[in-house]
Amino acid sequence: MSIKDRGTKREYKARDALLEMGASVVVRSAGSHGPFDLVAVFSDHVRLVQVKSDKYAVSLEYKITLSNLPRPDDTYIEIWLYQPRKPFLIERIE
Repeated sequence: MSIKDRGTKREYKARDALLEMGASVVVRSAGSHGPFDLVAVFSDHVRLVQVKSDKYAVSLEYKITLSNLPRPDDTYIEIWLYQPRKPFLIERIE
């Protein structure tokens, strides 16, 4: 399985977790190079989610870049770190 295939599989696991929480989820389009993998719309807020497999892949500069993106109120930016055989570790970027 290629790295891209593993990443896609993990994005779908995150999507499934968000669906279980009651969100409507948009998965990024193939070939997208945008800052987010998933957009989860809840009745009272939106989550913009980046799925990662390596905790060291998320630099402080990257977090600052994400936090400075314009977004409406009640929209949260999250990094979901994949952990084998465990729930995702979720970090909300303020």
